[in-house]
Amino acid sequence: MREIVSLRQAGSRKVAIGALWIYGSQVGTILLQFGYAAITSRALDPAAFGAYSVALTVAALAGLLANGGLGQTVARVQSLTSATVEGLLTLALLVGLIGASALYLTSGFWSALWSAPDAELLLKVMAISAFISPCLGLTSGLVRRLGRFRQLSIGILASNLLGMALSLAVLAVHPSAIALTVSPVAAQLAQLATFLYLGRGVVRRPGNLRPVRTHLSFSGKIMLTFLLAYATGNLPRLAGSHALGTAFLGQLNRAEVLSSIPLQQLQNAIVQAVYPEFRHDEKSPVRAFRVWTDMLGVIAWLVGPIAGLGCVAIPALLPVIFGDGWELAATLTVPLVLLGAVQMPTVVLMSGIEAIGRFAWIWFTQALALVASCAGAVLAWQLHSWVPVVIAPLAATIVQHLVHVAVAISWGYVDGRRLLLFYVGGLLAGVAVGASAYACKYAAFADGATGWGRILGGLALLCPVIAAFLFRRQLPISKLLATYSILR
Repeated sequence: MREIVSLRQAGSRKVAIGALWIYGSQVGTILLQFGYAAITSRALDPAAFGAYSVALTVAALAGLLANGGLGQTVARVQSLTSATVEGLLTLALLVGLIGASALYLTSGFWSALWSAPDAELLLKVMAISAFISPCLGLTSGLVRRLGRFRQLSIGILASNLLGMALSLAVLAVHPSAIALTVSPVAAQLAQLATFLYLGRGVVRRPGNLRPVRTHLSFSGKIMLTFLLAYATGNLPRLAGSHALGTAFLGQLNRAEVLSSIPLQQLQNAIVQAVYPEFRHDEKSPVRAFRVWTDMLGVIAWLVGPIAGLGCVAIPALLPVIFGDGWELAATLTVPLVLLGAVQMPTVVLMSGIEAIGRFAWIWFTQALALVASCAGAVLAWQLHSWVPVVIAPLAATIVQHLVHVAVAISWGYVDGRRLLLFYVGGLLAGVAVGASAYACKYAAFADGATGWGRILGGLALLCPVIAAFLFRRQLPISKLLATYSILR
């Protein structure tokens, strides 16, 4: 049986370059999405985006059930043979067919559950996405394992551009929510074709399922983890749909495009690049004690200033980009930015815990998060308010991360003292950037602002930039990046 891929310990610089390539494509996609969202937000009303949001949410559930953690399984396996890949491809095709059929046949049930009758047709179209999702997860995992990050990133960007272009073409002819589903479906089909090409010689044909039986246990655990996370994130949304209508979900969807989704793109880029490296820490926490702590420290110093700036700038920019009628979306962006910022270290640390097989830690914290999410759903239903819908996931994520950190410290995987210093520093950096941005906004853009006010506002915004430049060698993030030869 021929071994086609061996997991080697890549250098930190290679991992960082891989993450940068992936995030570069994500940034390109985000910039394209801003233009795409500006056009579609002016062409359709919040109710249409609410139906589309429901379709995406339900299709994500079908994709999770069908995917079964295939991408994570491929990244985690120490030695991958051709027989195993062929067996995994057969499994991906079978579960994809089952998931797509189930989604298509139950589309009426899901649209009724979410009180979104307009979502039924959209769900039937999204069944295509459910079918290809397992193969997409498998092939993307193989391409990442092969280290072809540059080709992968270019393919993703080109596929997303194609999907948006086709969606806008359909929107011009038929301005309805159905046009929105064209973008993700077309992009995923193009990505699958790209990944199959990049994995040629590795992904050949479906094969016998026998070689993959040993990996089904890990895939099942991954799927359970995904389902718990899905329930935690979407129960308050379901309550919000019933209490406030699908138009609220449309406002939430537009707010996410400018707030939490860009942060999630950065998060996914980091996880995809470092996930295979976590396997080196399964048997001993010695390496993780330093590396995991430093990685979380870099994330804290990266996401803190981004969140501080985002909380001030995004609410002001959203009406400019999307036009009138999205006032609630602008308000929602602040808690969503904070949610995205907290989720990043939470998901990265959880990925490490997941890769070393400590699922009991994850499931315990997800149970706690699910309780908080259920409480938020009940409050949203009873109060007919959007506040619990966005606050409950934020509170649940904070609790989850605190428990993960405490357990990781107790098992010797994280240096608690150093991590606390990193987190406090990242938080203070975020507050400083946010305060400077607010001072700039108040002085330069408030009603009746004078020329001197605009000058002072610009100087206020430049203060943290100048300070960061002057003391760049002393910043913890600079020292960490230099330690791993990522910054020279």
